Amino acid sequence: VIGDGASWIWKSANRALTGCHQTLDIYHACEHIADAGKRLFGEGTADAMAFFEKGRTLLLAEGWKGVCDLVGEQYQRNLTQTEREICEGLTRYFMANTKRLDYAGNLKKGLAIGSGVVEGAAKTLGLRLKARGARWNLKNARAMAGMICIRQGPEWTAYWSSVA
Repeated sequence: VIGDGASWIWKSANRALTGCHQTLDIYHACEHIADAGKRLFGEGTADAMAFFEKGRTLLLAEGWKGVCDLVGEQYQRNLTQTEREICEGLTRYFMANTKRLDYAGNLKKGLAIGSGVVEGAAKTLGLRLKARGARWNLKNARAMAGMICIRQGPEWTAYWSSVA
């Protein structure tokens, strides 16, 4: 399961798919690093971009440890109260997802680390379901969604063998 870090997603995944492998969506994770960099150094600055690049690299290579190293470097500076709060907020976001940050391991195993493909497919399917002149109803949409799931999974060949 790939999620944006919202606790309700992880709770739902744990209920529906007990013991599933969970990954914090890399896009959302990097978005938090970028936002922290902008708030620390100013939007559009070279320092903000350097913070983001370093943070993304550390996160992809080392997960939680990389985030700790990134934030730890900031604490070596003489931070203002506001800067400390920014670092604490970034730390809290990733702390809630420490076991979901094994990007290097996921990539090594050929697992996805981002939800972009799924979100794109859902958007495309949603547009098709809403196309002018389309006569979809909930029953047909569910059946089509089931077929799409079978098509995208390993069951496709077995499904067609059983129908033929």
